[in-house]
Amino acid sequence: MKNVRMTICLIVAVLFLSAASFGGTYNGGNGTETEPYQINNITDWQELMTTPDDWNQHFILTADVNLAGIALTPVGNSSTQFTGVFDGNDNIISSGIGLFGYVGSGGQIRNLGVENANILGIFHIGGLVGRNYGTLTACYATGLVSGEFGVGGLVGVNYGTLTACYATGSVRGENEVGGLVGLNYGTLTACYATGSVSGKSHTPSRYAGGLVGYNYGTLTACYATGSVSGITDGYAGGLVGYNEGMLTSCYATVSVTGNSGVGGLVGENSGAITSCYATGSVTGSVL
Repeated sequence: MKNVRMTICLIVAVLFLSAASFGGTYNGGNGTETEPYQINNITDWQELMTTPDDWNQHFILTADVNLAGIALTPVGNSSTQFTGVFDGNDNIISSGIGLFGYVGSGGQIRNLGVENANILGIFHIGGLVGRNYGTLTACYATGLVSGEFGVGGLVGVNYGTLTACYATGSVRGENEVGGLVGLNYGTLTACYATGSVSGKSHTPSRYAGGLVGYNYGTLTACYATGSVSGITDGYAGGLVGYNEGMLTSCYATVSVTGNSGVGGLVGENSGAITSCYATGSVTGSVL
């Protein structure tokens, strides 16, 4: 009997130590840089989604995850931003909504692909992130993103840094609509977009670009292909709809159609443009 009690105690001790080493119910890890929490299924993502206390931790995606058809809320919001590190580890998440609502300063997302997005919203809508103050590296999104203001294939509104990111899906919206970023105050380097960008047919649309709808920030070595169309009351450009920032070594091979304020590279410019070019067709009219 004594031996039985000792065996039970040993089993309980092992289970306790195992739980402590995992630091939660994810598939492993403890949320540190050297041992990030491991995400590899729907349950893991649901835990991340519903545990704001973990949104400043380190995570790694260890397998492709299909979240299509699953009720989701974005990770990160205005009251509790995502300020941790999420490494996609070159894996893919299939999702019907933008995965991250609000990435705060210091937050990092890298090596992550979002495929088959079908996202409908109003303000600050992106295929991966709605509002970004952090750093995105080697991320991409495919699918359809549709909204009203600040709508982008990857990021709705960007105040942070995007490097080697891209989007290939279609983007529709009213104001500040871009193939990659809707409204940009930050820095984009070596990024591109290849999808179609269009205004909504039932309402006047303004500020649309193949890469960025409205730019206050810095774009370097970026490009766009595809098309920009349906802009009825504003500016449409192959790369940027309205530019008040800096463009360097960028180009567009985009067909652009609109009314006034239409350009192969930029619809309207009050910023700085250096070593950039455009080769697409441009069609416009004066209202």
